[in-house]
Amino acid sequence: MHDGQAVYAEYADEVAKPRLERELRRARKAVTGSHLGWNGTLDVQVRTAGGGFARIEGERYWRDRHWQPEAYWAFQDRILAGPRLRGSVEVGPIDALEGADTP
Repeated sequence: MHDGQAVYAEYADEVAKPRLERELRRARKAVTGSHLGWNGTLDVQVRTAGGGFARIEGERYWRDRHWQPEAYWAFQDRILAGPRLRGSVEVGPIDALEGADTP
């Protein structure tokens, strides 16, 4: 129980969301290009989950849905509500194991 409270103290939405929003705003200020919003032909190189790199067009990388907190949360909500993350689990009858103690 105590470990769970420590996790909630650091990662619960009430503390984690404002922390992420501060980081999004800070990172957004580091954009290369015009401060009026034009990134020209900028490409951004990002590390992939496999340890390699991928090139992303600057316009796509710096979209509000990735860096502006309200747009970011709305985008995340759409992803989580999408059909790719919907699923179901069917639980069948319990099977007794041979030699297992039964209550």
